[in-house]
Amino acid sequence: LCKAGSVTSVGIAQTSVDFTVALGHQNGTASIWHLERKHQRKWQQAAALQVSHHDWESVDVIAVSGDGRLVLACTADNALLSSLSQTGSGAMEPTELRHLHGGAKQVAAAEIVMLSDEAYLVLIAFQSGILEGWVAANVEAAASGNAGSSNLVERRWQLSLHGRLIALSSGSTEEQDEDDVAVYLAGADAEGSVFLWQLDNEGSLLNNKPLWQARPSSHGMPASSLAVVRASYGADPQPAWWVVVGCGSEVAILHIMSGKEVQR
Repeated sequence: LCKAGSVTSVGIAQTSVDFTVALGHQNGTASIWHLERKHQRKWQQAAALQVSHHDWESVDVIAVSGDGRLVLACTADNALLSSLSQTGSGAMEPTELRHLHGGAKQVAAAEIVMLSDEAYLVLIAFQSGILEGWVAANVEAAASGNAGSSNLVERRWQLSLHGRLIALSSGSTEEQDEDDVAVYLAGADAEGSVFLWQLDNEGSLLNNKPLWQARPSSHGMPASSLAVVRASYGADPQPAWWVVVGCGSEVAILHIMSGKEVQR
């Protein structure tokens, strides 16, 4: 999967039918690869994206939606959000939905969550300390030329944080009731803190303030890995949501609603 050059970032999506891997490269490009489970188990390159404007740019942050149809690829000077539509023979045609340019828009971490079959929540943490949520809807209309791509992406909210987030992870509960939490969003900053926000099924924050803040590292280290997972734990057979944080040689499991440590 490295035909396009050295890999500098990786995004992974999985469905019951296939796997999608989005790779960011040292040369400022991104490549999208598919592996279908039901057919020949061979990786095929589905699309290639030119993200950079300069030779020195590499794609250091990349995120892909669960269905592999939306990709955000970011360099130190550009952030490109694209939709991918099937064109036949495994190939996919990229359509630019939004493009940010300039060092002030440098992205530190990103996630893409599926809100429905037609809507996506794009979560972006900027190096400046800004956290934004974009909603992209009806992306197929842009690919078919039935709608202007600039009208399909809305910035739903923006937070100015005291610290700079270096990692994001999310979990979609697939709740349909608008009063229920639809998305859990965890963020880790460079100072060793971890935060948890809740969002509804339209991608809006239930509260601008995080539900909780924790410092899981006993040495004050920032998170080296972060994941929101749904799994059974202990004697309870029912799956529940947890935040798992890696800090150097430590791994802490935090309760999704309280941020309290349940195991280390």
